[in-house]
Amino acid sequence: IEFSYRSSSTISVLGDKQIEIIPGEISGSLSSIQCYPDFQTSVMSVNNKIVCSVLLKDSYNNAAEALNTSMLQIEGVNVNLMEFSIHSSTDLANGISIYNLRFFVRKSGTHTLRLFYGRKQLTQQDISVLSGDLEPNNSEVKCVPTEVPANAVAKCNIIGKDIYGNLIESLIQNDIEVPISAETDIKFSYLPTLAKVSRGYYEISFNTPPVPTTLSVPVLYKNKINGLVELQRIGQSQNITVKRLELNSTKTKFDCNKEEVVAGHNLTCIMHVYDISGEKIIQPSFSSALQAYATSD
Repeated sequence: IEFSYRSSSTISVLGDKQIEIIPGEISGSLSSIQCYPDFQTSVMSVNNKIVCSVLLKDSYNNAAEALNTSMLQIEGVNVNLMEFSIHSSTDLANGISIYNLRFFVRKSGTHTLRLFYGRKQLTQQDISVLSGDLEPNNSEVKCVPTEVPANAVAKCNIIGKDIYGNLIESLIQNDIEVPISAETDIKFSYLPTLAKVSRGYYEISFNTPPVPTTLSVPVLYKNKINGLVELQRIGQSQNITVKRLELNSTKTKFDCNKEEVVAGHNLTCIMHVYDISGEKIIQPSFSSALQAYATSD
C-alpha cells in the first residue's frame, strides 16, 4: 500500500500500527521572520537590542523545527550584528517552536536582514534603525567664515554624531546652550538660533556686535546622565573675529521725503546702507552706530 500524508502527526495504519509523520525540509517561502524592538523600548535604535522571531514551516505548511539551532543565522547587508544569541520557546497550544534571535545593530539606517538555515537562505526582512543621542566627543563645531563684519550675522555648523559615529536624527534649540563672550566689555544680545540643514547637520546663527572684537563661541550640549543634565562642550570652542564695518559709499544713499523743508520743520530721510561687498545692511542695531550731519552751502 502506498500513500502520502502531508500533515505532521501520528496516524494509525491497519488498526494498531502507529506511524509518526514528521515535518519535511524547511521551506523558505513559508517560513517567516518578524523583527521588533526589545520589550523595554518602543523604537529600534543602535542603543537597544532587536528581536527577530522566527517560525519555521515545511513545504506543506507544517510547523518545522531546527534540529540544530546554531545553524539558524541572520546576516545583515553591509551591517554587523553584535552580541547575537538564539532562544527557542514552544507554543504549547499550537505545538510549534518559535526561535527568538536577539542582537544589536550599531549602524543606523535601513538594513536588510537575511535568515539562513545553514547555507540555505529562508527569508528576509528590512528594518530601520535610529541613531543614538548626540555624543559631544564624536561631534564637532565649525564657524565659517571666522571673520565677520560688525552688525552682521555669523554662522557656525554642528556636525552631530552618536557614540557609534552615526549622524544623529534630531537636535533642537533646547538641547544646547551657546554662551557667547566678547574679548572687550560689550553688552549685546547675540540671540543664537538653531536650524536643521540635513540629517546630522545643524546651523547656529547669531548677530555680531556693532564694534570690532573677538568672540568666543562654545556650543554646550545638555547631556542627560542618570536623570541629571550635564553641560558638555561639543568639539572645540570657536573664535570669530568681528571686523570694523566698511560702508560702500557708492551704493549707500539717502532718500528724503521732501526736497524742500521750511526752517524749523522736520525732514525725514531713509538711509540705504550697503557694506563693502555690496550687501545691504538691515540689522536694527546698526542705527546706533550712525550719525547724521546737515551741511549748508
